[in-house]
Order: sequence, then structure tokens, then C-alpha cells
Amino acid sequence: MLIAEPNGDWKMPSQDPSSLLKVIVKIIKVFIGKRR
Repeated sequence: MLIAEPNGDWKMPSQDPSSLLKVIVKIIKVFIGKRR
């Protein structure tokens, strides 16, 4: 699963749950930021 970030970087979350959680938190922050 690839994650598209606003800066154009493509990140592939590793199997590490903590890194996956960081990616999810980042997406949520971006989503909230876009709604403001």
C-alpha cells in the first residue's frame, strides 16, 4: 500500500506497527489541515 504525501514523496509503510501508525497519524493531520 503506497501513501501519497503532499510534498510528492511516495512512502511504503514497513511491517513495523509503530511506523504504520506514524503514517496514519500523518495522513489524518494532512486531512484535517486540508479541511480548515
